[in-house]
Amino acid sequence: MKIRKATIKDLEAIAKLFCEYTRYEHNLDKKVKLEKLANIKKEERKHIKTGTIYFVVEKDKEIIGCLNATIDRRGKSNIGVIHNLVITKKFRGKGYGDALVKYVKNYLKKQGCERARTFVFLNNKKAKKFWTKRGFNLDLGYSGSCKLS
Repeated sequence: MKIRKATIKDLEAIAKLFCEYTRYEHNLDKKVKLEKLANIKKEERKHIKTGTIYFVVEKDKEIIGCLNATIDRRGKSNIGVIHNLVITKKFRGKGYGDALVKYVKNYLKKQGCERARTFVFLNNKKAKKFWTKRGFNLDLGYSGSCKLS
């Protein structure tokens, strides 16, 4: 397993993961719109250009997961905001998501962030359990944060 910051060359693999993610969310709630790969790729390219940081996890040189985050510098202290975590279905439950979150939390701490925040789709009970287990207090039911120590 290798975890690293993504490059623009990884955009196709990242877009495919997010396409899989929208199908997953659509299965949880039919109101979630299914997105086409080309649209996702275009949207993620915009996010990269505006400062969203992408991290990928590889197994045998294949990208099997990614996480994207930004740093909110508006308040008294910097807060890392984790937007999406996707591990391809075949590799879920094997520790790759946990390793990726640990890596990104460490990265955010090194960037001067005191806390990390994430948002969870309300119908995604597995995600709520995942983030709670990793120290995120989901006090509002959909938003959670943890101290980076």
